[in-house]
Amino acid sequence: MRKLFRSKTFQRWVLIAVVILILPAFVYWGTDVSEKKKIQGKAFIGTIGDKKITLEDFLDARKGTEMHLVMNFMGQKEILNSVFKDRALINDITWKRLIMLEAARKQKVNVPNEEVVSFVVSHPYFTQNGVFDQKIYSYLVRQNFQVTEREFEERLRESLAIAKLNEEIVRDVTASDEEALLSYKREFEKGKMSYIHFLNADFEKDAVVSQDDIRKYYHEHINEFIIPDQINFEYMEFPFMNTTERDYIIGMAKEMDKKIKDKPAAFEETAKEKNRTVEETGLFFKTALPAKFSFGIMGIEKIFRLKPGEATVVTDETATGSVYLVRVKEKIASSIKKEEEVSSLLEAEVKSEKAKLLAKAKSESVMKAVKNEGVSLDAAAEKAGTKVLKTELVSRFDYLPDIGPAYDIADVVFSAKIGSVSGPFETQKGYVLARLDELQEIDKADFDKKKEEYRNKVLGAKKDKALEDWLRALSGNSTLIVDLKGV
Repeated sequence: MRKLFRSKTFQRWVLIAVVILILPAFVYWGTDVSEKKKIQGKAFIGTIGDKKITLEDFLDARKGTEMHLVMNFMGQKEILNSVFKDRALINDITWKRLIMLEAARKQKVNVPNEEVVSFVVSHPYFTQNGVFDQKIYSYLVRQNFQVTEREFEERLRESLAIAKLNEEIVRDVTASDEEALLSYKREFEKGKMSYIHFLNADFEKDAVVSQDDIRKYYHEHINEFIIPDQINFEYMEFPFMNTTERDYIIGMAKEMDKKIKDKPAAFEETAKEKNRTVEETGLFFKTALPAKFSFGIMGIEKIFRLKPGEATVVTDETATGSVYLVRVKEKIASSIKKEEEVSSLLEAEVKSEKAKLLAKAKSESVMKAVKNEGVSLDAAAEKAGTKVLKTELVSRFDYLPDIGPAYDIADVVFSAKIGSVSGPFETQKGYVLARLDELQEIDKADFDKKKEEYRNKVLGAKKDKALEDWLRALSGNSTLIVDLKGV
């Protein structure tokens, strides 16, 4: 399997596509699906083709996502921690998993029992001294995944079906010697450049901002000035070490909640009776749940529906964690900042946008003079009141003064003729015109030694792209009708 985080430019949703190919993983962070028949008032969360996907379908698929991630990345704690901290990413992976499972079903991809068994008995997590151990397998599936062996093997079968389907998609993808050479050049080629940079900040003094400009910007970007709902709740915490303890505590907490509903003042009395301290979160937004809690958007939505003084029970969606009896203390409804409250910010934003347009227009004007009138880069810079900056030998991956990372600029410039000017290129700070002054040839003997290595790099990237395109096309036939962020 190609390394997941290999490319710096790997798009988030390509990551999703590749992660789905990983075979089932290990730890199950259990999700209590009781009383979760609906989300945001919907009986189903989306459609894939003509199939309606319920919340139960999604949560069941997420179990498989969580399982296969840890099994594949066992021993790679940093990667696992990074992925599992990003709940939205887990949900994106799960939705794409459902899409691909539906495609595998329609194409009747078959994974016989023998292939499932072969995977299980050969996986190092279920072996001892290199030999499959049935007792270890049974224990880990039951205790860590919290599913039966049959359920585990069926989820594994699904993942193997996805892998088969993906292998079929990339079966005919190839990479040529020319593509391998181009990949090698992009890594090792070096050149000297001259360039001029039209900085946005230099044009702010010429950017005129009117009150109408500010008002227009405010109304066009009004969603950026919404202050979401905020809530502050009090809570009692009851830790659990396993699902048996969790289920018992949930039952106990629900009894306490019922008592509190009949007599609101009983919240403090109950805390004292159970020898618990009543703690408080302070105000927070729905998308910024305090770090100590792990009950996801289902619990958050449940709490945000409450009125001040009302109580409920929520629980962490983890194998170990806590059940919380919470009571809303304060709730602030969403609002929109008024124009006058953000006027100084608006003026700065409009001025910055206008300065950027002026910098772009200037760079285009100078480029036109260079291209159509035969003006040299040095003469154009002098006329524009700026200076030409020069580099030593640099690669595509080097940083340029005032610019920073300049891969895209160098890639275009290195492909041009010596002495020709390219641009304008947009940067974070402005616009650049660049000239190639010298190009250092690659070491062809070294390339010949490494040709297959670079052919495989290209092949891997092309396969990723093929899978990305295929998954994007599949996704076009699916629709999410609720926001899964944080579920």
